[in-house]
Amino acid sequence: MHHHYGDILSRIAEPPLWFDENAVPRFDPFAVDRVANIYANEVALVRITCQGCDSSFDVAFSGVKASRPLPADAKRDGPSPMIRDHIRARTLQYGDPPNIRCCAGGPSMNSVPRQVMEYWIKPVILGEGMGCDIQTGKQVLLDRKALKFRRNPAFEIDITPDGAR
Repeated sequence: MHHHYGDILSRIAEPPLWFDENAVPRFDPFAVDRVANIYANEVALVRITCQGCDSSFDVAFSGVKASRPLPADAKRDGPSPMIRDHIRARTLQYGDPPNIRCCAGGPSMNSVPRQVMEYWIKPVILGEGMGCDIQTGKQVLLDRKALKFRRNPAFEIDITPDGAR
């Protein structure tokens, strides 16, 4: 269950535009540099719904929130699953929805992932902009642009799990 930010929500007339990874309400438009994890290399804005009442929320991911393993047949981009791996496998999980008291059970209900609205990744995570130092044999950054987020619409898809209403 997430904290209810009544002290914030009661003072601002309009509803939040999105919620960060900790279910903190955000009122400025979504931007990758506004997620809670300042070290994020991969970020997604995902529409979820409350399992109890179907209220809709746009929430940020900057790491896989649940340590849920990928299905055996799911593709992986590295040794540990990335957000993009969970998008492909449709196993992305936010957990409890943001606690805005949408319904009696809402704060303790699970959420249902529906759609990836935006997906961003730093190219350096994919090995772009990297090279090998001839003297040391170590990987080195060759292009600083690889440290800036790049949007990849290929992962902006419907991820409603099978059987979800």
